[in-house]
Amino acid sequence: MKPLYYAITLIFLAFGASACEKPIDSGRSNDLIVRDIDFYQSAFLGGHDGMVQIRHDQGGTGRDGMPSETYFMRIVGGESSILNPPSRIVLNEAWGIPLQQDFNVIKDESGIADLFGHTLSLRVEEDGVDSLKSITPSVDLGAIPKVLKSNLSQLPQNQLLERTVSWNIDDTNKNGVFIVVDYSPLINEENIVAVHPDRCSDYLQIPDGRGSYTFSASDFPCVPANAIASVTLIRGVAKELVNAAGRDVFLAYSTNSGLFDFQ
Repeated sequence: MKPLYYAITLIFLAFGASACEKPIDSGRSNDLIVRDIDFYQSAFLGGHDGMVQIRHDQGGTGRDGMPSETYFMRIVGGESSILNPPSRIVLNEAWGIPLQQDFNVIKDESGIADLFGHTLSLRVEEDGVDSLKSITPSVDLGAIPKVLKSNLSQLPQNQLLERTVSWNIDDTNKNGVFIVVDYSPLINEENIVAVHPDRCSDYLQIPDGRGSYTFSASDFPCVPANAIASVTLIRGVAKELVNAAGRDVFLAYSTNSGLFDFQ
């Protein structure tokens, strides 16, 4: 268990300052190199020039009694990024996505949903320009874990401790399932905030094959007793994409989340 402040915010922002690594040799080939990186610490907290983010979110239960489901893809790039527009990325040699601006959001839910649980390849093309950003060969990004399905939304919101969350196991996923608990004074009562005025987060990494976890207050020591906290389960994969043009990150992950009383 490790403390991680503002973890949920960082999950949604997804990257920060420039990475402190040895610069890429500008004389290198334009071939794209794929590097394995730590899914949580390096992917969400490391610095990169641009990002391809494929995401599924499962939230609270709607009026029909079913959890809400959202799929989307976000692509961010700039002058120092491999994803610098005008260009496009091609997924699995079938889905071409043009990048006409620095910030792109795609909400083709059926197409994005089909990417989970399968292997993925990626190619970047820069329109009409022969440069180090123009990447011809397609690269293999490996398997994206299955969409995370859990019983989190079915657990009682007024009593989470000693309750067990379970999920669908993905034997191909070696990164485990992350459980992030985030305390914010903005959603808690004044008597708790008076003693605990600062936001904080704790997280656990559970082997995927275990398939379940029982919540314990000792695993999340930063969360005050009787406080309301945000709980998020995350399963995914991250890769670093590098060539002489830049250093970007590829993220594909699934989340289940909700608000609960820690009492």
